[in-house]
Amino acid sequence: MRKDSQSMVNEIGARAKQAAASMAQLNAGDKNRMLLHMAAALREESDAILAQNALDVTAAKEKGLRTAFIDRLTLTPGRIDEMAKGLEDLTALKDPVGEILGGWKGAQDIEILKLRVPIGVIGMIYEARPNVTADAAGICFKTGNAVILRGSGEAKESNKAVVKALRSAISAEGGPAGRRAGGCCAASGRHKPGGCRGTDEDAQLSGFTDPQGRSGPDPDGAVGIHRTGD
Repeated sequence: MRKDSQSMVNEIGARAKQAAASMAQLNAGDKNRMLLHMAAALREESDAILAQNALDVTAAKEKGLRTAFIDRLTLTPGRIDEMAKGLEDLTALKDPVGEILGGWKGAQDIEILKLRVPIGVIGMIYEARPNVTADAAGICFKTGNAVILRGSGEAKESNKAVVKALRSAISAEGGPAGRRAGGCCAASGRHKPGGCRGTDEDAQLSGFTDPQGRSGPDPDGAVGIHRTGD
């Protein structure tokens, strides 16, 4: 790995670890309020997001990428609204953090509880689907986790625009999204179009993440998280 790439990965990982500690302290009301502001930010920044997405789509067409790939990459006002609605829908779900799953008394009558807690830092690797950027960020936020988003390089500008909108909304509400925290982080991928091939940067990030998930078909047949349909 080049020194500059390693430095970038280390910075992103450290910021995410710092954000995870703050995320775990947010209560359900705080998270739902911020999710609503994240949804509003996507709509408010729709024009800017579409402009950056157009750059990615133009580049993909110039590379001669498949029509189906370009369709998944393309954002429209309707698709951005669906991304925003997805974040809003999360607020209606019960907050899993703190849910007691069971309990018992141990030696000397010490009460022991089994309850749900945030995982910490989640790494998400996915192909050129900018909508997944908002989906993954929202789900991780709802569950009190920091997330490192690693989308395809073909969606780099789109992902950067989406993350910028989400982080600005979190920051405006006092959440862990500042430059030193990074509640939502993004690192553009370099895997081949349509696949989720690992890189040295992925391996380096594993030192900061708790689980890593992959979304999309893998030409090498690796087991991962697969999304069917849009």
